[in-house]
Amino acid sequence: MIVLDWIWPLLAGAAAAWFFAARLAAHQRGLRRASQRAEAEGLLARHGAALGRFLGDAAAPLGLQRLLLVYSDALQEQDVVLRLARGAIAGHLTRMPDAEEYHDLAEAAQRLAVTRPDLAEDFARAMTTGLLAALLRCTETAGVTDAVLAAFATAPQRELTYAVTAARLRDQAALGFLPEMA
Repeated sequence: MIVLDWIWPLLAGAAAAWFFAARLAAHQRGLRRASQRAEAEGLLARHGAALGRFLGDAAAPLGLQRLLLVYSDALQEQDVVLRLARGAIAGHLTRMPDAEEYHDLAEAAQRLAVTRPDLAEDFARAMTTGLLAALLRCTETAGVTDAVLAAFATAPQRELTYAVTAARLRDQAALGFLPEMA
């Protein structure tokens, strides 16, 4: 009976400590997630500003405008973001698609970088901030953002590669391309 007098308070204290630690961990996860959501909102604002500048300039090539709109729209869908993240982490986005339309877009982007570097920067900024915001908004991909960014940074013509892939994942006929990855 004397053992029970001191063991119950000890067990109750251990249970309370476990409960407190679990609540503290949940609170920290909530704070981290709230921070990610706030960062995503800021990135979306920068994405919108760059998108507006690019689309509002008459010198922006129509093919790149269309690609940017399809890409921005595709990143609103969680399934596309998940598949894009999985493809990036698996290394599927390290090569440029072979479609002729892609080469036309790549040439347009290269010409734009020479003739209007400010517009080329807006194009790249809209692509990058859109991707980051989409990754951080999606709970399932927020934790793998660093891995996707590492894959993004090493991809040739990364903005176009990711944009075309996102367009393909969302709507297989969005730009006239055939899907290469499921």
